[in-house]
Amino acid sequence: WERARSVNASIPKRVLDLGCGNGVCAPCVYNPDWAYVGVDLSPELIAVARAAVAPTCGPSFAQFECASAYALPFESSS
Repeated sequence: WERARSVNASIPKRVLDLGCGNGVCAPCVYNPDWAYVGVDLSPELIAVARAAVAPTCGPSFAQFECASAYALPFESSS
Protein backbone atom coordinates (compact mmCIF):
# COMPACT_ATOMS: atom_id res chain seq x y z
CA TRP A 1 0.00 0.00 0.00
CA GLU A 2 2.96 2.30 0.48
CA ARG A 3 3.63 2.03 -3.25
CA ALA A 4 0.02 2.98 -4.01
CA ARG A 5 0.32 6.06 -1.80
CA SER A 6 3.49 7.18 -3.57
CA VAL A 7 1.86 7.42 -7.02
CA ASN A 8 2.24 10.78 -8.75
CA ALA A 9 -0.09 13.29 -7.10
CA SER A 10 -1.32 14.61 -10.46
CA ILE A 11 -2.96 11.29 -11.38
CA PRO A 12 -6.56 10.85 -10.19
CA LYS A 13 -6.67 8.08 -7.62
CA ARG A 14 -9.35 5.42 -7.73
CA VAL A 15 -8.89 2.14 -5.90
CA LEU A 16 -10.93 -0.97 -6.74
CA ASP A 17 -10.60 -3.66 -4.07
CA LEU A 18 -11.98 -6.95 -5.40
CA GLY A 19 -12.83 -9.39 -2.64
CA CYS A 20 -12.74 -6.59 -0.08
CA GLY A 21 -14.35 -8.68 2.65
CA ASN A 22 -14.86 -6.59 5.77
CA GLY A 23 -13.08 -3.57 4.30
CA VAL A 24 -9.90 -3.97 6.31
CA CYS A 25 -7.75 -2.59 3.46
CA ALA A 26 -9.71 0.65 3.00
CA PRO A 27 -8.00 2.50 5.89
CA CYS A 28 -4.60 1.37 4.54
CA VAL A 29 -5.05 3.46 1.40
CA TYR A 30 -7.09 6.26 2.96
CA ASN A 31 -6.56 9.62 1.32
CA PRO A 32 -9.36 12.22 1.31
CA ASP A 33 -8.64 12.97 -2.36
CA TRP A 34 -9.03 9.35 -3.46
CA ALA A 35 -12.09 7.24 -4.25
CA TYR A 36 -12.17 3.69 -2.90
CA VAL A 37 -14.63 1.01 -4.05
CA GLY A 38 -14.75 -2.36 -2.33
CA VAL A 39 -16.55 -5.27 -4.00
CA ASP A 40 -17.38 -8.60 -2.40
CA LEU A 41 -19.86 -11.44 -2.97
CA SER A 42 -20.90 -11.58 0.68
CA PRO A 43 -23.68 -9.16 1.69
CA GLU A 44 -22.81 -9.82 5.34
CA LEU A 45 -19.19 -8.73 4.86
CA ILE A 46 -20.26 -5.68 2.84
CA ALA A 47 -22.51 -4.65 5.74
CA VAL A 48 -19.59 -5.05 8.16
CA ALA A 49 -17.32 -3.02 5.86
CA ARG A 50 -19.83 -0.18 5.55
CA ALA A 51 -20.27 0.00 9.31
CA ALA A 52 -16.56 -0.24 10.11
CA VAL A 53 -14.98 2.03 7.51
CA ALA A 54 -17.20 5.12 7.68
CA PRO A 55 -16.19 6.02 11.28
CA THR A 56 -12.51 5.56 10.42
CA CYS A 57 -12.29 7.18 6.98
CA GLY A 58 -15.45 9.27 6.77
CA PRO A 59 -18.67 8.41 4.97
CA SER A 60 -17.67 9.78 1.56
CA PHE A 61 -14.29 8.01 1.09
CA ALA A 62 -15.41 4.41 0.54
CA GLN A 63 -18.18 2.80 -1.44
CA PHE A 64 -18.97 -0.89 -0.95
CA GLU A 65 -20.89 -3.02 -3.44
CA CYS A 66 -22.10 -6.60 -3.22
CA ALA A 67 -21.21 -8.03 -6.63
CA SER A 68 -19.11 -10.53 -8.52
CA ALA A 69 -15.75 -9.57 -9.98
CA TYR A 70 -17.08 -11.04 -13.23
CA ALA A 71 -20.09 -8.70 -13.29
CA LEU A 72 -19.09 -5.38 -11.77
CA PRO A 73 -21.89 -2.86 -11.27
CA PHE A 74 -20.09 -0.04 -13.07
CA GLU A 75 -20.01 1.42 -16.56
CA SER A 76 -17.26 -0.11 -18.66
CA SER A 77 -15.31 3.13 -18.96
CA SER A 78 -15.47 4.11 -15.31
